[in-house]
Order: sequence, then structure tokens, then C-alpha cells
Amino acid sequence: MNPRANNISLSFPERAERILNLIAIVAATGGAILFLIEYGFHLSGVRAHLFHLLVYIICWFLVAQFFTKFVFASVKKKSLAVNQKDFFLISGFLVTLFLLRTDLLPFDLEKIFVYKVFILLFLGMRASYLNRIFLLFPLSPALTVVTTFVLIIAVGTGLLLLPVATVSGKTTKILDAVFTATSATCVTGLIVVDTGSHFSVSYTHLTLPTN
Repeated sequence: MNPRANNISLSFPERAERILNLIAIVAATGGAILFLIEYGFHLSGVRAHLFHLLVYIICWFLVAQFFTKFVFASVKKKSLAVNQKDFFLISGFLVTLFLLRTDLLPFDLEKIFVYKVFILLFLGMRASYLNRIFLLFPLSPALTVVTTFVLIIAVGTGLLLLPVATVSGKTTKILDAVFTATSATCVTGLIVVDTGSHFSVSYTHLTLPTN
């Protein structure tokens, strides 16, 4: 069956829901990238405040798109059943904010932390969409292994290049980061910089196999 024909046969609410789902995934991914930038580059003051404002906007957009899909759904029960996980996540998010605002929580919790956890959980529940993307590119078992290693090394390299990854006064060269990430992924134990004195305590865990 032609996928394009399926798209044409979709009703307006169904097409709108697909578009909202895609925008929500992009927004949540942007939120996750904001977290990485904030913690990776030691942001503070006005910049941190701006990033937090963007996080708030993303969160309330995610909430708004859920209720928008529900309001315009032709069959409300079906929409709620399909988006059941989102319903429980958003309900928990809103209840937590209410308890936080009324000081009813038995422990201290920062509001921005609640927003960040909400975005990460929302993005985590969209893992199935990532699987669909990977299925569009069928790979042989050997190529899948190679691709996995390359992706892990690329992510590790990016994390090791962040300013927060090193101790104060030190930086990591790109080649050193690539070598360290490759060594940690392949568990070779080879190093080009002293792990204990060069990388910060939190990022030393990324290079445990090289210690």
C-alpha cells in the first residue's frame, strides 16, 4: 500500500495530531540539548535564566499540544487511550507543580528540576519514534555494530570536549577527546592524558575503561 495514499486518506485531526507529535519531539529534543549546554558550559546568571525560560516554554507547549490533540480528536476516548502515557505524565507534572507551589511536598525540590525531568521523561517515551527512523535504513549485522560504535564514540567525544568535562584551567583537544572516547568504548586502556588529573570527577566515569 502506498504510504502517500495513507496520508491523503487521513482526516484533518489525524494529520494535525501527527504534525503536533513531530513538533513535540523536536521541542523536547531541543530542551534536552539546552540541558547539555547549560551544564556543559557552566552557564549562570542571565544566560541560565534565559535557558530556564526556554525550558518553561517547551514544557507548557508539550502540555498544550496534548490538550489540543484531545480537544480536536473526533473520538475522545480513543485519543485518550492512544495518549494514555502522556496523560499520566502530564497529570503527574501538574500535580507536582501544584504541591510545590503550595509547599505540600515533604522535601525540597527546585521547580526547574521538575520541568527538566518532565522533558526528559517525555522524550524517553518517544523512543519508539527513533526506532522507526532507524528501520528506514536497514543495515547488515556487521554494519549495525560498526555504526553503533561510531555513534557511541561521537557522543563520548562531544561530552569530553565540554568545558565541564575537565578540571579548572585545562582543555581537551579534539584528537585527544576522540582517542579517549575510542579507547573507553573499545576498552583498550590506552590514554593520551592523565584521566584522574585532567578530567573532572563526574566525567571520569565516562573513561573508566581507560583508568
